[in-house]
Amino acid sequence: MKENKLLAIDVELITTIKKNMKPKFISAVDVLLLRKSRIIKTINGGLKNIFQLSTPGIVP
Repeated sequence: MKENKLLAIDVELITTIKKNMKPKFISAVDVLLLRKSRIIKTINGGLKNIFQLSTPGIVP
């Protein structure tokens, strides 16, 4: 349902495969983007811990 709405506005949702998901072909470009996003999230998480930052609206 939601996937069809996203495709209608040319938005593609790319996620890694979880245990309960059917395997689906992911292009090499999408795999690289997922790897880079993990690196960025890791760095951001480390910086938040170092500088004791919190995300607005989320109570730790």
